[in-house]
Amino acid sequence: MTARLALLVAIVGALAACDLGEPPASLTRISHPTSLAGSTWRLLTVQGRPVPAGPDLTLVFDGDRVSGNGGCNTFGGQFTYEPATGALAVSGLLSTMRACLEAARNDVESAYLKALQGAAVATMDSAGHLVLTGSGLELVFEVGPRQVGVPVEASPSGSNAP
Repeated sequence: MTARLALLVAIVGALAACDLGEPPASLTRISHPTSLAGSTWRLLTVQGRPVPAGPDLTLVFDGDRVSGNGGCNTFGGQFTYEPATGALAVSGLLSTMRACLEAARNDVESAYLKALQGAAVATMDSAGHLVLTGSGLELVFEVGPRQVGVPVEASPSGSNAP
């Protein structure tokens, strides 16, 4: 009986640590982007938790296509965006199926792709971050690592141009 109680307490504790209630607030939301097409972003946080160091987790909006790197896999799909309301819909999202060597990176990538598929609103915060919210989740991005139209290999290191 004591072992069962200890197991139950451990399970409840583990579930409490995974609480996905209200998303943590980014800085003050000030506007909706006038456009997403032609922009590149680097993921900073998922649900207020910083992404692990390593390869950049990216998001690229190009025409009506969205693509990026989840840390272990690349992904792509379509998106629609309404600047007046910030309404965003990502659809047809597909990714490669490589497994990360680190379990934590797999978890971050899974949370990123799940939140991206559920994104419903795009806003900009007071620091210029792109904030995507929906389905109780929040993704916060900074301006991406390369200029649009310039291959990643040719972009200057540390460039912050969208």
